[in-house]
Amino acid sequence: MTGRPAPATAGRTAAIRIRHVYEREHEALRKITGLDILPWQGSCHAAAADAEAATQAWLRKHGLVRNERHGDRARRARYAWLMARCHPHADRQLLQTLADFIAWFFIFDDAHFDRTRPDPQHVITAISAVLGVLESETATSSPVFGEAALAGLCKRFRRQMPGEQYERYAQALRLYVSSVAVQTLGHLDDRPVSRPTYETVRRYISGVEVTQALIDISSTGAMTADEYYRPDVRALSRRMNNIVSWLNDIHSLAVESYQPGYFWNMPALHALDSDSLLDGVHITERRVRDEVRAFDTEAARIEQRASPELQGYVEGMRLWMRGYCDWVAHDSQRYSSTHAPHDGTDTTDTTQEDGHGPRTHRARRPRSSAPHGPRAASA
Repeated sequence: MTGRPAPATAGRTAAIRIRHVYEREHEALRKITGLDILPWQGSCHAAAADAEAATQAWLRKHGLVRNERHGDRARRARYAWLMARCHPHADRQLLQTLADFIAWFFIFDDAHFDRTRPDPQHVITAISAVLGVLESETATSSPVFGEAALAGLCKRFRRQMPGEQYERYAQALRLYVSSVAVQTLGHLDDRPVSRPTYETVRRYISGVEVTQALIDISSTGAMTADEYYRPDVRALSRRMNNIVSWLNDIHSLAVESYQPGYFWNMPALHALDSDSLLDGVHITERRVRDEVRAFDTEAARIEQRASPELQGYVEGMRLWMRGYCDWVAHDSQRYSSTHAPHDGTDTTDTTQEDGHGPRTHRARRPRSSAPHGPRAASA
């Protein structure tokens, strides 16, 4: 007598099947960019190339390039070009801080959460490091990889924006690392989560909430809290988040298929019903198109009586969505299927700031009143 497989076994089998389906369909999948979905025109900051060169130097200065393989990955990603396309009207100093931050965000996320095997103790250590920096804007005397660099970035953002807006950014970053904890719990069980659960967690773990908090300051100026937190403005922001997050799920299929552990995304969850990632991608595309239409309808209603700052925020969201897709299509190789087998996993594991030695889980030392060590200086 045969029975149904245990839930965890069934989940593992499903995840492995998704990877096999990707291998079968990857030639068709790699041609899907999503550019034809977005009706808005893009733009790019004139200082994009200069910002990119400065970001690459900043990464090396702050120990965020651990070896030549990771350096090559960072150069191919061209992180500053993403911010140049998404914030084309930012002043030069703010553009640089945005560029350095988004490079830090991707690299920190890869090193601690995405491209290493999910280990709860390591995840907790990395999350507590971010939360601690946001409390004090200083790193511990024994910082995890990327911790001191974040402390410097927070000081720079603090100088470049009003206090209330800085707190929006800080709160969004707290929600991001909190969602990582939820994701880690999900990885303890191989069964896929429900789509509604995935969609909610995805909006926070994508980091889009963090970037949204920085849109208005790079455009027409900081919105008031009353405007930023209006229910209709928050609903419109969720539309943008869904669009970027779900398109990213399509773009990152190649790399994610090589990541350690069992990771789920929107096309993969839809594909469980059809045994075809192409079907899952097409369903995801249709849902993105629905979100774009809803965004346009709701944005037009908001803009009728919007302040200049709110109008700048709405237009900034359009630029961000288009800029992200243009970056994927024209600038970056972060999601390249050619490099996916090497980029999808990190074999150089570290949690300590010097980037050397095996992964360890040391107790957190007390947070000092001033940074310590050669890489703990202000960014």
